[in-house]
Amino acid sequence: MKPYILITVISILLVGILPTNAQNTDTLDIQGTLIQGTVEGDPLPDALTVQLQVFDANGELSQTYQTISTAAQEFEFLAIPRDPDSIYAFSATWAGIEQTSLPYKVTDLENSEIPIEFFLFDVTDNANDILGTIANLNISFNEVDELGARLVLELHYINLGDQIVYNPNGETLAVELPVAALGIALEDSASRDRFETVNRYNDAPIPAVLDTQPIVPRTNNALRVSFFVPYDNGAVIDMRFPVAFSGMELSVRQDGVVLQGEGLVIRDPIETSGGQVFDTYTLETPLNPETPLKFTMTGLAASSDRAAAQRLTLEQESETSASLLITIGLGALLVFGGVMAWLFSLRRSTDAS
Repeated sequence: MKPYILITVISILLVGILPTNAQNTDTLDIQGTLIQGTVEGDPLPDALTVQLQVFDANGELSQTYQTISTAAQEFEFLAIPRDPDSIYAFSATWAGIEQTSLPYKVTDLENSEIPIEFFLFDVTDNANDILGTIANLNISFNEVDELGARLVLELHYINLGDQIVYNPNGETLAVELPVAALGIALEDSASRDRFETVNRYNDAPIPAVLDTQPIVPRTNNALRVSFFVPYDNGAVIDMRFPVAFSGMELSVRQDGVVLQGEGLVIRDPIETSGGQVFDTYTLETPLNPETPLKFTMTGLAASSDRAAAQRLTLEQESETSASLLITIGLGALLVFGGVMAWLFSLRRSTDAS
């Protein structure tokens, strides 16, 4: 074969090959398997609609693809655009609710040696298999004279069962706050997306935070909420949790306030990188579901005294400034009146002449 003919043949072959390589590089072929995650759960159907949702780097849904599973509970998505910055997740409606897989990156999908396993679960409204893993309560008094003591509650819990826990009325779990709590605020975007605050719960004037989302097995769930309680040299805190916690850690700035309660033990103080020192307390007795967390706070924080003194100083300075302005105004008015009287007297003298 002549050289130029060989070059032409190679060029034609390359032209045919290059677009295929580019397409393979820019797209993904994804294989997956549906798995019933509930032991002795209802069998999955032979054909179930499965969606692939693609989220961009900002967490916004950018694309949705759909396919039907086979009788062997297998599914696939072909030629899906490949984006290293995107997040990929599978979803399907089963047991009356939409269930979603864990999020995947491109590398997770490309490096998987077996088909992606998408677990589906039966659903229950029984929360007995949910266990609290972390419970923290921080107390501060910087705004005590305006709103009361500020408490920040952080809870983490996990579903140890093999069914999704969900209550269709939107109250999967309810964390009861102290009766007099006010200014309730969810502290981060994840909490705001998942939880709802109410001023009444169970037809009683009890503030509460409601978990409105399904609680999937073996996934961590977190709540971070702040609120104020009235405080006048002391306060009683009484609140309840719907799941069991092995204990709770409480912290209060080492500033003149003492916590007391059954099973509450003070630990060594801790210091932040900014130099603030906190007394830490541990509730050594377990908190069973609906068992009240009850303790008293006594004393007045020095930081609150300082804040009150600063506000009093500002008020006094404001009152002094106002008094000074009034005095100056009255003085100016008297001077003006005197000048006018003198001018009037001078004019009468001139007219008499």
